[in-house]
Amino acid sequence: MHGFRSHGLKWILISLLFFVPLISLYVLEQQVKPLRNAFQSVSGNFQYTDGDGGWHNFDPDEHGEIKVTGSYWFKTNLPENRWRDPYLYLLFVPNAEVYLEDQLIYTFAPRYEYWEHPHLIKLPDDFAGQTLMIRIDFHNQTMYPGLITIDSPLNLIAKPVLLSDYRLVLGFTTLLIGIAGFVLYAKRRQTSYLYFSLFALYIAQLCVARSWFLFGLLTPSPEFAYFQDVILAFGGYCLLRFYESVFGTGPFHIHRRLSQAMLVMFALLIVTSVLFSTFYMEHMTVLMQNGVAPLAMSIILISSIYTYRKHRDTESSWFMAGFVILGISTLFYFLQPVIQWMVDWVAPERFQLSIIDKILYDGDRFLHGIFILLFCMAMIMSERIRSVYVEAQSTAEELTQLSGSLERLVQDRTKALEQTNLNLRSSMQETAEALAEVAVLEDRNRIAQDMHDRTGHSLTAALIQIEAAKMLATKDTSLTLAKLEATRESVASGLESIRETVRMMKLDYEERSLVPSMQKLIQETEHAMGIQVIYDPTPLPDLNAIVKKTLYLALQEGLTNGIRHGKASRFEFSLEAVKDTIHFQLANNGEPYAGQHFGFGLNTMRERIERLNGTIHLETKGVHACMLSIILPIEPDGAESEEG
Repeated sequence: MHGFRSHGLKWILISLLFFVPLISLYVLEQQVKPLRNAFQSVSGNFQYTDGDGGWHNFDPDEHGEIKVTGSYWFKTNLPENRWRDPYLYLLFVPNAEVYLEDQLIYTFAPRYEYWEHPHLIKLPDDFAGQTLMIRIDFHNQTMYPGLITIDSPLNLIAKPVLLSDYRLVLGFTTLLIGIAGFVLYAKRRQTSYLYFSLFALYIAQLCVARSWFLFGLLTPSPEFAYFQDVILAFGGYCLLRFYESVFGTGPFHIHRRLSQAMLVMFALLIVTSVLFSTFYMEHMTVLMQNGVAPLAMSIILISSIYTYRKHRDTESSWFMAGFVILGISTLFYFLQPVIQWMVDWVAPERFQLSIIDKILYDGDRFLHGIFILLFCMAMIMSERIRSVYVEAQSTAEELTQLSGSLERLVQDRTKALEQTNLNLRSSMQETAEALAEVAVLEDRNRIAQDMHDRTGHSLTAALIQIEAAKMLATKDTSLTLAKLEATRESVASGLESIRETVRMMKLDYEERSLVPSMQKLIQETEHAMGIQVIYDPTPLPDLNAIVKKTLYLALQEGLTNGIRHGKASRFEFSLEAVKDTIHFQLANNGEPYAGQHFGFGLNTMRERIERLNGTIHLETKGVHACMLSIILPIEPDGAESEEG
């Protein structure tokens, strides 16, 4: 009761889907009867001969169950012609040669024999009373002359269409469902969609094969219908794999083992159908239809009930409902003779229970159970798609909320960074001004000290000599000249001191040695940071001050970034001149470079290098996690003006 209350609407929907189409099609078939004026032969009206020279009356009760081998001739007299365009519709013959009197009018000898392949044969208008003869070659097959119907071609085709009404609708519907399933599989790449689509296409081909008395008119070859039981094993395999992809392999991996058995059966059916046609038709198809298929259905039915009792979810309930309907409809199909006998023996004719037979049995109605199963499988797929959609919608809402909060956070952080940037700029400007003042003061103090130590002494001595020369100017001319010469030498010495001071200032800023400065920087960094830097100095050409400063700062920035961001403990540094360029390479063993954006220091370095027409690269190369490479052209000292 609890199961019905929780899934009552579902069972009502399945019941309506099962009975409404069947009843509607039954009513349509009762209203339309295209063969009212047709002629249909009775097998008892035929005579036959097996080549013994005599003709014998064919008795359906006596000969209908006999299997024979060899060529047999059947003949019957045709009725009066009451049709404007007469055609003969022949069915239930494995092969045939059809003669009207002594004239061959039709022949049929397929590679694979299939009894339900239809034949539509044009008759002349003057066939009335003529003898129709049919030659059939039997190979251990039931002796039967076939079923003959004579009518206009439109009526002869309309009757199979009505008999195939449900199969046509079901086949077209399942074909569309299969195509839709393939579209879903192409988008999502889930195996459940693939096996669902293949099973739907299997049902579509089964509907075509079961309607071969109509579709066979389009082709002279019955191979498609002949191989339908071969495809049955593959259809079972697709159903089992779909069940496995949704609910798992089942207890003792029963679904996996059963699907593997279906593949083995599929291979056996292919071999026997191609190489041993008689064995295939008489034994393998019977084994597949009456043995393997019912056994597999029973196992799946029990497993679906077990899965539903275990999970109690929507998907398992849908599959169980579909397979229960399929099991019941198939059971009616297989037990049709027993049920019909019981109805005829127990129920009186006034109840007209033959209507139930027409609704439930006629026209392979068990296919309707397969359609209900496919419908339930589609509901499982839709349930999964709906759950994915709901989850995606929930995730989208969460992402929207997160995006809003991130935008607000980014705005707040941007404002804070802008304020911090302004503060840093102000602080950096103040620091730069202070450093400039300190540098100026240091230069002034040094110049003053040099002037005091060197130039002051020389100028003081010159002043004393001038005073002495003034005193001796009137007394001793030669001594005065000697004093003036000494004064000149003192002034020259002071002037040379001033020049030397200026020259020393210039050497301090423009001609500082690059290699020792770098070695000193490396030694200080190794001592302070506990790292190892491998550097083998090589001779360098004369470089201008800007290039020296750029290379020195590049080494300083590279070591700092490698230690701080790359967590490096070992560096390999090389600086050498190659033709007209300077090659700078600094590699480390830290974390690999993954294309991160340059920071402030690296951006400043890149701008400085680009002003010198150089290039800079930062990459992971070979065994080195991160390598900084710089190439600068060697320019004359005049390039210094570019810095200004």
